[in-house]
Amino acid sequence: NWGGMASLSIGLSTQEMPLNTLVGSWKGSVGLCTNGQILDAGRWSSTDSTRLASYGHDCTVGVLVYIDDSSEFMTWDGEMVNAKVAFSVNGNVVRSLEAIPPQRTIGGQEQMPPWSGALTLAIPKEEELFPTVTLHSANTQVLGRFCSQDILAESRSDIGAIGIGDMMGMDDEDVVVYCLDGSVLFDKGEGEEKEVEVDEEGDDGNRGDG
Repeated sequence: NWGGMASLSIGLSTQEMPLNTLVGSWKGSVGLCTNGQILDAGRWSSTDSTRLASYGHDCTVGVLVYIDDSSEFMTWDGEMVNAKVAFSVNGNVVRSLEAIPPQRTIGGQEQMPPWSGALTLAIPKEEELFPTVTLHSANTQVLGRFCSQDILAESRSDIGAIGIGDMMGMDDEDVVVYCLDGSVLFDKGEGEEKEVEVDEEGDDGNRGDG
C-alpha cells in the first residue's frame, strides 16, 4: 500500500461466501486481519501476541488447514466436517486465545498441547475451502504463493504443522503437507527441517516463503 497503512484480511472461505464480504464474517470462513485479530465465522478473537500476529508491508502470512473427513456431523444446514486452521506471520505461528487449551504437564514441565491455538472451522462436507483475501485499503497488492517452489518456510514448525500427526494417529514426519496446486511441501518421512537443494556452485537453491 503506497503512502498509507494497508488494511486487509487473509484467510479461507467456501465458495458460497459473497465476494463483497469480509473473510471471516461469513459462516464457514476465517480470516486474520492486519491488526492481528482473527475473525472466525463472525466471531472476533484476540491472539496470544498482537505484535507478532499483526502484518503489513513485506510480511508473509501462512495458512495451514487440515480437514478431518471423519468428523462429520449433522446440522440444520446439512452434513458438516471440522477443519483445523493455523495462521503464521513471518514464520511465527499465530494462536487464538479462544482456542488455546490449558497447558499440560509433561516430565515436570508445562507444555502446550500439539496444535494449540488452531481454530476449528465447521464447513459443509461437500464444500471446498479457498484461499481468500479481502482488501480494505486502496492501492494494496498481495502476492500469492501457491506451489512448493514459492514457499519460503523450511521447517514444519514454521507453518504450525507440529503436532498435526497426533490428530491422525501417526508421527508428524509421516504426514504429507501439500500446497494449493497439489505440489508437496513436506513429504512422508521428511522430518522437521526441509531439505534444501544445492546447485553445482554450492549455493542454496531458490525457494520462496509461504
